[in-house]
Formats: sequence, C-alpha cells, structure tokens
Amino acid sequence: MYQALIEEHRALQTNYDDVLSEKEDALARLREARQDIENRRNDKIGVMMRAEIDRLRTELQKSEDNLAMAESELDKHTSLISELTRKIDELQVKADQAARLKDQVDECVPKFSYITHTQTVHPHRYRHAADKLQKTENVMEKYKKKLQESADLRQHVKSLERQNADLVDKNASLEEEYRKVAAFKPLMESYKNQIADLESKVSARSQELETVRFELEQTKTKLRITSEERTRDSEMLELYQERMCELELTSQRRPSTAKPSDAETDLSRNTNELTEEELMGEVSFALDNELDDAISGTTMTDLKLQVRKLQRELESVKKNEADGSRILVLENLLEDANRMKSQYEADYLTAHREKLVLQRDLEEIRSGKAFGDGAEAAIALRQRLNETVDQLDALQKEHAELEVSFETRKRELTIAKSDLNLINKDQVEILASLRESVNEDKVGLEADIERLHKQIKEMNEKNRMQLEQINALLLEKVNLQSEGIGQRERMLQRERDFGDLRASMTGRDVPEDIKARLLVLHEENLNVKEQLKASQDKLTKAKQFIKSQDKLFKEQYAFGSAQNSFEETEGSFESQIKNLEEELAQTKARYVVLEKRYQFEFTVMSGVLHHSGMFKLWESSHPQSTKTRPAPTAWLGQQRKNLAQVLER
Repeated sequence: MYQALIEEHRALQTNYDDVLSEKEDALARLREARQDIENRRNDKIGVMMRAEIDRLRTELQKSEDNLAMAESELDKHTSLISELTRKIDELQVKADQAARLKDQVDECVPKFSYITHTQTVHPHRYRHAADKLQKTENVMEKYKKKLQESADLRQHVKSLERQNADLVDKNASLEEEYRKVAAFKPLMESYKNQIADLESKVSARSQELETVRFELEQTKTKLRITSEERTRDSEMLELYQERMCELELTSQRRPSTAKPSDAETDLSRNTNELTEEELMGEVSFALDNELDDAISGTTMTDLKLQVRKLQRELESVKKNEADGSRILVLENLLEDANRMKSQYEADYLTAHREKLVLQRDLEEIRSGKAFGDGAEAAIALRQRLNETVDQLDALQKEHAELEVSFETRKRELTIAKSDLNLINKDQVEILASLRESVNEDKVGLEADIERLHKQIKEMNEKNRMQLEQINALLLEKVNLQSEGIGQRERMLQRERDFGDLRASMTGRDVPEDIKARLLVLHEENLNVKEQLKASQDKLTKAKQFIKSQDKLFKEQYAFGSAQNSFEETEGSFESQIKNLEEELAQTKARYVVLEKRYQFEFTVMSGVLHHSGMFKLWESSHPQSTKTRPAPTAWLGQQRKNLAQVLER
C-alpha cells in the first residue's frame, strides 16, 4: 500500500510539473498576445486576440484548478506518510523485541542440546523435558520467522525513510515553487486588468472606426448630391445666360411693320437723341414678343429646359434613382439614428462617470483629503479655479465663433435657396423685397448679437472681479492660517516656558523675571483675543460680501445658456466658503482649548503666588509660632517654604 501511495504521489508530482509547465506556456502565450495587441489594431486581429485571451483565461483557470487539486493530493499523501512513519516506529519497537528474544534463544540452545543428550541416555526420565523442548523448538522456529520478517521490515523501513526524505525534499521544492507562483499572482491580476483595458480600448477604437466609416459614407453621399446640384445649377446658369442673351437680342430688334417715312426720319435723326416714348415702345414691343413666345412655349430656353428635364427623367427611370435614393435615405436615417443613440449613450456614460469623479473630488475637497490642509490646499484650489475659468472663457469664445459661422452659413443657405426658388418664377421684385427684409432682420439680429456680446463681456468682467475678490478671500484665509500657525508656535513656546517654570519651581526660588513673563503672557493672551475678534469681524464681512455676490449672481445670471456653469461655480464657491468656515471653526476650537489651558495654568500660578503671599503675611504677624513650629518634611511643605523664602527676598 505504501508503494502504491508513493507511485500516486509521483504521478501527482508529474501532474503538478505538467500544470506548472502549462501555466508557464499560458504566461508565454499571454505575453505574445499582449505584444500582438500592441502591434496590431485591426478588427480581425482584435477578434482573434479576444478569442486567444479567452482561451488563455480558461487554460489559466484549469491550471489553477489542477494546482489546487495537486496541493490537496499532496496534503493527503503527507498525512499518509505521517501515518506510515508512525507504523514504522511501532514496527521498529517490535523488531527490537524480536532481537532481544533471539538473543535469549541463542542462550538457550546449549541447554537444549544438553537436555537432548540426557534424554538419549535416560529416555524415561526426560520425556517431559523432551516435550518441553519440542515446544520450545516450535517457538524458536516462530521467532526465527519473526526475526527474518523483522529484518525485511528493517530494510523496508530504511527504504521508506529514504523515500520519505526524498518526498520531503520534493515537498519543500514544491512549496518554494508555489511561493514563486503566488508571487506572480498579482502580476497575473495586473495582466488581466491590462487585457480588460485593451479590450475596452479595442471596442472603443472599433466604435470610432464604425463612426468614421459612417461619416465617410455620409460625406460621400453629400458630395455626390452637391456635385449633382452643382452640375444642375451650372446647367441652369448657362440656360439663364442664354435667355439673357436672347432677351438682349430681342430688345435690340425693330418691329418689321415700321413705315418707310419713319425709317427715313430715323436715319436723319441722331441715334443718341431718341425720345422716351420710342424707347418705351421698343421695350414694350420686345417684351410683348417675349411674352407671346413664353405663352406659346416656343422659346429656346423653354425648349432646352424641357430637353434637359426629359433627359433627367429618362436617366432616373433607367437607374431607378427614385427608389434607390429613397431606400438610401431611409438607411442613412436609420444609421444616423443608431449612431446618435450610441453616441448619446456614450455621452451619458461619460457624463455619469465625470459626475461621479467630480462628486468624489468634491467630497475629498470637503473632507480636506484631496490636497491636504493649510496653505497648499488653498493654493491648489485657487489654481484649479483659475484653470476652470480659463477653460470656460475658451469654450465661450469657441461657442461664439461657431455661432457666428453657423449664422453666416445659415444666411448663405437661405439666400441660395430663396434665389433658386424664385429664379424660375420671374419674381425679382419679390426677391429684392425679401432680401431687404432679410437685411433688416440681419441688422436687428446683429444689433441683438452685439448687445449680447456686450452683456457677455460685462458678465465676464464681473466674474473676473468676483474671482479676484474670492482669491483675495483665499489669501486672507492663508494669512489667517499662517497667523494661526504662528499662534500655535507661540503657544507651544509658552508651554515650554511653563514647563521650564515648573522645573525651576521644583527646587529653586521663583525669580522676578518669571513674574514678568507671566504678565507678558497675560498681555499676549489679551492680544490674541483681540486678534480673534478682528478675524471674526473679517469673517462676518466676508460672509456679507459673499451673500451680496450670491444675490448678484442670482439676479444677473437668471437667464441664458451660461446659467448652469455659473451655478456650478456658485456651488464650488459655496463649498469653498463652507470649507473656510469649517477651518475657522476648527481654529476657534483649538484657540478656545488653548485659552482654557492657559487660563487654568494662570489661575494655578496666581493661586500659588497668592498662597505664598498670605503665608508670608501670616509669618510676619506670628513670628513666635514660626520659631516654635517644626520644619516641614513633606514635599508640598518644602515647596511652600522655598516659595516663602523667595518672596521674602
């Protein structure tokens, strides 16, 4: 059974080695997969890499499971080995007993030979002894067999001990390897996290690629449509130019029904001296001819327009352009809707993440964990505030530029559409009136835009002024904190001075400089109280100023698109004010604690001095009792005596 267990242990050891080799192969494959991910960014390779990553994960999980099974089997085998060693120890004890019995049998052999000899000489006398001898021989045979078995057991035990030692060494090596593998576990976790990040990046890149492809298709369709419109517009422009030429030619013609006398008079006249009636007659005649041609539909431009129209209809019928364009438009609308949906979802997720990050930063700032306490936190907050203000200004400028470009493009588009819609109808006057009205609206809109720009500039200036005032408040806060630090240092110095005073009072007399120092400390305490009152006055003024600024914010920025940003800045300012108030409350609490401590020490010292003065007066009024009174032996009495001597001096 022990041999079978050893073989099973060896098999498990080989399985464990195989699992470790598989794990190393999996790690190597993971490294190769990571390199492939970094080197290649295509979709097919990304899919293959994800499949390879999944396979490596499964293999790694299997290897971990096999490792856990091997460890459990190893524990079982170690328990079996311990039981076998215990059995070997018991058999060793039995073998020692068998050896001792063998020695006893060897001692009894000559006695038995003598008994057999006497039995041959005196058979009747020693029959009973012969029976005993037979029994003892049987017992000896049994013991000999047991001795042989014990020798075999000893050899087997030695071999088992060797195998046990080998197994212990292997177990130690396996434990070392397991420790090494356990050390690589966080690295594997980091690799897993990196793989997840890479997968997210690949998915994001694929989404970006899809969006870019969709935008490319959209731009291609737009380019095709614009090219068709351009060709159509160029054709229409050529036709209108030809029509203008025809109109000019028809306006220069003369009516064929003119009289010869009129022709002679025209030749005699100067061409530059035509009357207004003649000019109006020529123009009206040309227009009448043109109107007749337009009514009959026999002008060259009308014929060309009809030919072009028929050609386009023929091409559209051949290519099924109408149905195809409709399907294409519907597909584009569907893709656009899906893209906008995914974009809105992504924007919502990013906004939600940013909101969570901002909430965390806000909590850290409120709790004072983000940048630490003191002047560094205030400076960091001020820098962040300035950066956000700069970003806000840049975004407002970009927004204004984009609005201007959008308005210009929109105006151009409306003008082009109106021109295209009104050219075919010969309504030039209506077009002119529309343009005049549009220009008037444009002037009004430009005035409104200028007014809004002025308001935005005023708001920006007010915002800058308020930011400067807030920065001044932050600087005052930093100064107050520095003053608080200085007060803390002075209080620590006072504590040291009081410690020195206590040390000097234990075995020495109280000199005059200590009294002067106590008076100075009292004066400094009064000065600190005055400074606290001044800081409280500053705080109340700052609160009133902030409240007034808050009212101005609410009154000025109650409308417009910039309301959300100003509300955010207002919230940040309120959070900063709350932080400043909390810090001021903490400094006040510290100051109150220190003031109580110093007041207690001052009362104790004044009580000691008063007691010593009263004791001195009592001694001066009762000189005889002091002479007959024995010297004090307690420590407090000695201190009182020393103080009395010092005061007498």
